[in-house]
Amino acid sequence: MTLAALWLAPVEGVGLVGAAATRLVTPKTAELCVLAVPAALPWPGLGDRLVREVADALRAQGAERVVARPAGGDGRRLALLRGAGFEAAGPRHPDGSAVWLSLEL
Repeated sequence: MTLAALWLAPVEGVGLVGAAATRLVTPKTAELCVLAVPAALPWPGLGDRLVREVADALRAQGAERVVARPAGGDGRRLALLRGAGFEAAGPRHPDGSAVWLSLEL
């Protein structure tokens, strides 16, 4: 497991509608570096599905934990990660927000 990318096209003929990229941080921990899902999609739950698919793929490759940085000021991404079970990990930013989020697989 070094770098994995996952793209979803849930509706035939639509094309790429979401993307995620990960990288290995430690032998058992991967970082979710990119999570891209357009805000205005006609398929509710696509972001949740993408996070679940990434977690399943990483688990199958032997990862035990996924970490992610909530993008500064991106409440939608933070809500998506929190909804998928990510929790605050490590030190906090001076504004009180989590610097890292973590999901045990």
